[in-house]
Amino acid sequence: MNAERYDQFFERLEWARTHGALNDRLGRSLTRILAAEPQDSLTRQLAESRIRYLERLQRSGRLSPFKMAILLQGELVLGQDVHGSPVHLMLDWLCSGLLTVANTGSGKSNLVYWLASQFAWFCCSTWLFEPYKLQLRLLLPIYQRAGKSLVILPWQRWRWNLLQCNGCDPRQHAATALDLLVRTLDLPGRAAAILRQGIYALYTEFGVWHQDAVHCPTLFHLFEWVRTQKNLNAASRDAILDRLGAFLLALTPACGAWTRGWTPQDLARCNIVFEMRGASESVRNLLPQSLLFNVFHHRIAQGLVNTPLELFLIFDDGQRIFSERMSTSGEITPLDELAGIIRGAGIGLWPIVQSTIAFSRRLRPNLVIRTFGRLGCHEDYATLAADCNLNPEQLDYIRQHLSPGTFVGQVGLGTHTEPFLFRVPLAKLPAGLTNAEVEQSLAPLHKLPTRFDDRFTHWQPHQVVEVQEPPKAEVPILTENELRLLRAVVNKPGQSVSHYCRVTRLNGRRLAEIRKRLLNQGYIREHALALRPRGRASIVIEPLAPAIEAVRANPENPL
Repeated sequence: MNAERYDQFFERLEWARTHGALNDRLGRSLTRILAAEPQDSLTRQLAESRIRYLERLQRSGRLSPFKMAILLQGELVLGQDVHGSPVHLMLDWLCSGLLTVANTGSGKSNLVYWLASQFAWFCCSTWLFEPYKLQLRLLLPIYQRAGKSLVILPWQRWRWNLLQCNGCDPRQHAATALDLLVRTLDLPGRAAAILRQGIYALYTEFGVWHQDAVHCPTLFHLFEWVRTQKNLNAASRDAILDRLGAFLLALTPACGAWTRGWTPQDLARCNIVFEMRGASESVRNLLPQSLLFNVFHHRIAQGLVNTPLELFLIFDDGQRIFSERMSTSGEITPLDELAGIIRGAGIGLWPIVQSTIAFSRRLRPNLVIRTFGRLGCHEDYATLAADCNLNPEQLDYIRQHLSPGTFVGQVGLGTHTEPFLFRVPLAKLPAGLTNAEVEQSLAPLHKLPTRFDDRFTHWQPHQVVEVQEPPKAEVPILTENELRLLRAVVNKPGQSVSHYCRVTRLNGRRLAEIRKRLLNQGYIREHALALRPRGRASIVIEPLAPAIEAVRANPENPL
């Protein structure tokens, strides 16, 4: 073989190697033999057969323009390349963040199952946030097989307190909690100032400023404080009562009226599936974000060191939590800022979204490992192709050939940083769980110390006033003489006392006693009138409504 054909053969051999034709055991053996004995005819013939196979695929348009991933070491198996060889990831690489973008039906959930099931065999804890579906709970038998517990936590069973400091600086925590609450409820600036004043007053009342308080005020205490302050700005006060009241009504006291709730430090020791299905949008946003802020602040306060992965956060359908919520001044949001500096704190972040549209542009550059599947619009293809450095040929190929379960990946760490294709095996999951199994999984959290404020057990955003009929006064029992006088007054009202003496045949003294009792009981009313030009004024008697009712109830017996 002349030198020119010899060089062409090795160029074709290198081209075949970059496309994975020599990554298996036989291919690696052929590579080693040709490096030692390049003239061996049998070895060259075997290698030539593999090269020609790839050339036929290229001529038919079925050969991928992506190089094979040279990721042969790592604790995690991300998937398989087009030749069936495993693609590995180092576990500590996940501290730099992982992003997955793919539209509906492209295999995102299967990818989550595949990787999350492998985390059951590692020492790090895993939090899985599921805002809409109830599928990640099916990982429970896999964790049990690995000898670990997996807590299935519906949001209604969460013992949560936004204002609980959890060992952090109270002033810093109050500022963070206020910012989260104002952003979530979209409150005006003056309302934020009122809430800041209320948090300060409640922290003083509960002794939180001393940093040794076990119990902290809740949002229900804050609502009641605003309601009792009558001298506040009326419009801002009404805005707080309306929006915070609606939020607390959706949250329910069973979730948010805990003066001592579960701390992030306690939850970080457990593997938890946070299920937010059925929650309102404000609850679905505020609960996970507050937990993230508490975890990030606690790890940062301990000091940023390059620790191994200790906690991995998976956000299925995380589009809304990490959406593009820019402030009016265009500054970076606190969540994006904290997520960008947690690499050394041993926390990994994995958002799974359907599109890059409205996803945080400031968070995306800090997620070093990127994977994306079948997409639905040109903007997503253009954005991810630019982020992963795809050439036009590769971009055209993935537009036409990506199928469900196949993804494009790029790892910004290690020696191989070029994009590659991989396929995720179909995960086999058990059947659904019963309510008893879900309740039993909560046992590790029920052992943690908590305290519920019983005053808010039957809390309502508006004060309930029970309207009752006034108790009926006891009706006095009338004597026969009293009834005789009342009948005479009702039959002929406005007459003098002497007239009623003749009609009832009662003497003046007896009639005066009866008149006094009926007057005090509200049956009659007396008036002094001058019926004659001379002499004293006469006393006339007027019947009232009780007298008329008494006469109707006691008619005169006919003789």
